[in-house]
Amino acid sequence: MKSINEIRVRRYTEESNHDEKGLIASEQIVEIRTSERQLGVLKTSPGLEEYLALGFILSMGYWPYSNKYPEVIRQEEYVLVIIDEASIEDHIRDRDDIFPLESELFLRLEDFQKQLGYISEQAELSSETTGIHSALLIDTLEHKQYFAEDFSQSAAVDKVIGMGLANGIHFPASYLLVTDLITQDIAEKCIWVEIPLIASSSSSTDRGILTAETFNITLIGNLTVDSFSVYHEGAVKIE
Repeated sequence: MKSINEIRVRRYTEESNHDEKGLIASEQIVEIRTSERQLGVLKTSPGLEEYLALGFILSMGYWPYSNKYPEVIRQEEYVLVIIDEASIEDHIRDRDDIFPLESELFLRLEDFQKQLGYISEQAELSSETTGIHSALLIDTLEHKQYFAEDFSQSAAVDKVIGMGLANGIHFPASYLLVTDLITQDIAEKCIWVEIPLIASSSSSTDRGILTAETFNITLIGNLTVDSFSVYHEGAVKIE
């Protein structure tokens, strides 16, 4: 399935109206399941479904390990995660299992400037249609970047988390950039995988900030090439 579809639309302006080509985002439903149970049903843009599944099971507390990952198989209508059911029952987590994050990261404005430039270069879907969110996960140890676009910001974040997991990232030495509101949902995903900093070119919700304060995430909003706002200083040192 293509991520972008071409349609015919009728365009109205003050001077005239006419038919023209329009581009819209594709939407699919992906079921993530084991052989015995459904773990989630996600609305997402096409592509990177295996990484989506890996990121989802880690960021939702179904998978307890950030240094290894289960096999995932893309089927026609779902993504099958090869996990022993007893493993889920033994290791499934909740908020009581989370502790405030710690980090040795030290970041400057120029670090964020570089990553904003990378997002601009990679954001192909966003350049063709509106309403597409970007997520970029930066591995500061291996100097690698993991990027995804999706009409669902949660799905974009899960995709980059899955990429990082599959490539052996050390999550406490990483940070996440997004292009939409930092919600409680996004902050909690980062808590589960121990990503100590989230930055957005947009702002945060009140619950996003409260979650960051509770679990010591560094939270940055209104990020541009020459400034940003710190909502919570958290674990990462910023200069």
